[in-house]
Amino acid sequence: MISHRQRISDAFEFNNPHKIPVVYNPSAAGLYKHGKKLLVLSGIVIMLLSLLLPGCASPPEQEQKPNVIFLLIDDQRNTSLGCAGHPLIKTPVIDDLASEGVRFSNAFVTTSICAASRASIFTGMHERTHQFTFNTKPLSQAYLQTSYPVLLRESGYYTGFIGKFGVEVEGYQPHELFDNFRALGRWMYFKKQQDGSERHITELMGDYAGDFLKNVPDGEPFCLSLSFNASHAEDADKENHYPWPKAVDGMYDDMEIPDPRLFDPAIYDAHPDFLKNSMNRDRYYW
Repeated sequence: MISHRQRISDAFEFNNPHKIPVVYNPSAAGLYKHGKKLLVLSGIVIMLLSLLLPGCASPPEQEQKPNVIFLLIDDQRNTSLGCAGHPLIKTPVIDDLASEGVRFSNAFVTTSICAASRASIFTGMHERTHQFTFNTKPLSQAYLQTSYPVLLRESGYYTGFIGKFGVEVEGYQPHELFDNFRALGRWMYFKKQQDGSERHITELMGDYAGDFLKNVPDGEPFCLSLSFNASHAEDADKENHYPWPKAVDGMYDDMEIPDPRLFDPAIYDAHPDFLKNSMNRDRYYW
């Protein structure tokens, strides 16, 4: 029989294209299975997966602590999902999760800025409270103490973080906040390996996640936060394209992708100059 732990580890195997979309495809889904304490809570770019594994069960008289896998995806629309009715996007893994529960289609961020949103995810606070975003002072230690990684670690969880952290914290380096920390930035998406080959950071994150799960101390609940750079464009690319993993090459080759709804140049020409020359224009190809 395949264990729950092995099933989770297999979900991060990237040789199979049908497993890849767990990286790119956030959903607004909530899932609770009676008796298994299986919870999936997702926002526009967030998926929280909480699983109770048999090996981590506490005595019957004690409350059982669920294991948590938190996935954060960068710069993807909430409608870019098969389960959201998108006619082209292939997201079989997320679709399977959504089919087993309730998908929250009205979940929103309050501040659509990368740094501010990441701080809100950690602390559960609005940006007007934690006051952290680009070009501000670091996130306060006082707010950090009520963040989910700190609270879970204090409660006996083995904690890990892989990927893009994106928050500057007062008095701390990111690796000090977790038992296992591996930063991975998107400069560049393809990383040179010791054998001379190149691996996409999405694939590397899958490998690192599998390593984390295999090395969780016996009897300890865990919380693993995976913060993917995908599907953020590569800033060094002159056209701001996103370089996808080679494993999914050709996935959409047989499809005719229509122009975006606002593709008409007349719509752009009608905007004021300040908007034409803003970062939105720089990110046009996203």
